[in-house]
Amino acid sequence: MRSWKTTTDTAFSPSYMNRHDHLQQAIDFAQRWHQGQYRLTGEAYVEHPKRVLKRLLDLEQRFDFTFDLETLQAAVLHDLFEESPECSNELLDKFGTGVCNRVFFLSKIPSFCYLPQRQRFQAYFRRIQYAANAHKTLVCIKLADQLDNLETLHVFPFGKQQQILAEIFDHFVPFYEKHAAKHPHKIFTKAIRAMLDEAKQYRPTLCKVTLFTQNLAALV
Repeated sequence: MRSWKTTTDTAFSPSYMNRHDHLQQAIDFAQRWHQGQYRLTGEAYVEHPKRVLKRLLDLEQRFDFTFDLETLQAAVLHDLFEESPECSNELLDKFGTGVCNRVFFLSKIPSFCYLPQRQRFQAYFRRIQYAANAHKTLVCIKLADQLDNLETLHVFPFGKQQQILAEIFDHFVPFYEKHAAKHPHKIFTKAIRAMLDEAKQYRPTLCKVTLFTQNLAALV
C-alpha cells in the first residue's frame, strides 16, 4: 500500500502497525470533548467526525494508498475548536502543531466576531484555499465533512439548506476541481474526484430548494 505524504507535511511518521492506537487515541479524545453534544438529527455529535474518518479510511482501501496520520487524526478532531474551544491546549499537547493547524484551518469563523454571515463564510473559504496549499489532504477532510453533512441536509430549514448547498456547489466544488486537476499525484486526484462525484448527486436538491424558497417569497 502506497503512502500519501507531501513534502510540506510533518516528517513524523509512526509505523503502520501502531497507527490504529494513534487513531483510537484521537477518537477517544473526540468522544470525551463532544460528550453531551448532539446533532440536529438527535444522534451523538461524535458520530459525525467518526464517519468523516471512516470515509477517508474507505478511500485508502478503494485506491490502495494511506493518508498521513495527522490527516486522519484531524478528520476525527475537526469540529472540536468550533464545538469545544476550551480543549485547544490539551489538543495541542496530545497531538502536536500539525494536527492543531489542520483543525484550526477547518474551523469556521465564530459568530461572536460580529461579522455578517456572508463575510464570515468568505473569510473561512479564503482560509481553506490558503491552507490547502500547505496541507494538501485538508481538501479531503473538508469534502468528507461536507458529504456527511449533505446526507443529513433534510433536518435543516429550507433557507439553511439553500445556504449550505450554495456554499458547497458555488464555491467549494469549483475550488476542489481546480485543486485536484493541478495536483501531480494521480491517486490524490482520483480520491478527490470520487468524492466530488458523490457530492454532485445532491446538486438537483439545490435547484429544488431554491425554487421552493423563491415560490415561498412570492407568496409572502
